[in-house]
Amino acid sequence: MPTPTRPSRAALLLGALLTTAALLTGVAVADNQAVLDPSRDTPALKKKPQLDIVRASAGHAVGGKIKHKVTMRGKLTPKAKNTRPFILINTRGGDSSRFEYVVLGPRVLEVKGKRYIRAGANKFSARKRTWVYRFDPKSIGNPKSYGWAALTSKGKAVDLAPNQRYKTHELRP
Repeated sequence: MPTPTRPSRAALLLGALLTTAALLTGVAVADNQAVLDPSRDTPALKKKPQLDIVRASAGHAVGGKIKHKVTMRGKLTPKAKNTRPFILINTRGGDSSRFEYVVLGPRVLEVKGKRYIRAGANKFSARKRTWVYRFDPKSIGNPKSYGWAALTSKGKAVDLAPNQRYKTHELRP
């Protein structure tokens, strides 16, 4: 029977680093919430895959920013401004009441009646089929939680995820 050997310091350190990385990854995944949206849920979306939302999520980015991702069925054309999804934000009222903020392109806009007033900046990017939005929670009044939904609209092609109500997202203290 072979004699058991003690693991080296390097092996122990590597094991500790891998365990820490796995735990941090678990925290990051648990911190993110996503909704799936059926593909081609309206006839108009069958012809416009770049407007068809298949997945939308909310989470936290580095630096205390809020991070939303919206994945489409078709490949994106980032220069086409009219294909960018809106992120609708509801900070007060029920889960189906009117939104108070809209995140679109480089801006976070506050809705005041029929006017849209700039409330903050949004850093957004696009890669393959996913739009990514990052903005400061102070732009939406720094609430403890808020309701959100992703929306695309062009002509008769309209897609909303989740379909009927906002998804609630809790912010970190």
